[in-house]
Amino acid sequence: MAILGKTIAGAGVVAMGCLAYVGYEFTSSLREKDKLREELQGLQGEHDRLKTTYNDAVKKTAVTELLVCEGELSVSIRNAHGEVENIPTPYDPSEEIYVDYVVLDGRLWIRRVFDAATPPNQGTYIDPSLGNVNWEASGSKMGKAVYRSLTDGRWLVTVTGDGSLGLAQVDPTTPNELTSLPEVREFEPEE
Repeated sequence: MAILGKTIAGAGVVAMGCLAYVGYEFTSSLREKDKLREELQGLQGEHDRLKTTYNDAVKKTAVTELLVCEGELSVSIRNAHGEVENIPTPYDPSEEIYVDYVVLDGRLWIRRVFDAATPPNQGTYIDPSLGNVNWEASGSKMGKAVYRSLTDGRWLVTVTGDGSLGLAQVDPTTPNELTSLPEVREFEPEE
């Protein structure tokens, strides 16, 4: 009988040990779950910030074209919703037309348009705030120019993979529309 009592007591101790172990594992898994939930909430916050930045950048995306019609040159700035602004210029497109740009904070900005007879600082500024670039600022990388004579039609200011500007004449039958990139949408977080 004493052996039976010791066996039952031993079994009770083992059962209590097993229950304690299961309780510890359960508590530990709850802590891990809470930790993972906090990490997911942090990632959700980062995703929200990235989504906002991306959507704002897409809304601000624009294309610059040079329009030549009957010897008149203008600069057209368009986004996906249509023409934002048309800037007339006094330059003769049959002469060399210069388009220069600056790289600021990792973005390419068309700075001004001028012809061979016009000093660059007297050119037509596309964005007057770019008139005086602070080249000492950390985000100011460089300025470059592209030039050529232009004939009637639409001339798209293009950028190659190495960051060089180009002027490509666009076929007049090509639609004059930009397609917006898809907006990043909000989804319910997974539990």
